[in-house]
Amino acid sequence: MMLPSSSPLLAGQLQKTPVNTTPSKVALSPSKSLSERDLSCSTDINTSKQESRLQREVGFLSVQGMTLNKSDCSAWSSHDIHKLLTTPKTSGGIGLVAEQIVGVTLYGSDLETVVDALIRFEGDDEDKIEHACAQIFIDDLSMRIRQPIVRWILQNLLKRM
Repeated sequence: MMLPSSSPLLAGQLQKTPVNTTPSKVALSPSKSLSERDLSCSTDINTSKQESRLQREVGFLSVQGMTLNKSDCSAWSSHDIHKLLTTPKTSGGIGLVAEQIVGVTLYGSDLETVVDALIRFEGDDEDKIEHACAQIFIDDLSMRIRQPIVRWILQNLLKRM
């Protein structure tokens, strides 16, 4: 392709774009130390985490013929909780294998402790889950069993404010 002789490229002329040489106003204040600036950034991050506060769900949960009050898991029987633990996830349960929880008895008060831990702990969901897992004081319960229980509680018994 041939360019006409009046083209600036052939004539050796380039169109210049003006360059901004004024200093940017985004510069950090020299009066603040680096750690103070870091703290102000982390405060902004914590603020966004706090916006995702949790509260108890209200209503009833129906799983495998059981009707459970979402707002009062302390009233759930250990038999109902055991059934909930072994009910497949596709049916609304936690989905643990029965052999994983042989000899383990969870009470409604244990679940209530997890609910309270999730609500009160500040941080993202993974931090909340880790904290709540540590609040289950049953020696025979491994982390492989605690995490699905806590995640189920987070998804089914709590809601974001």
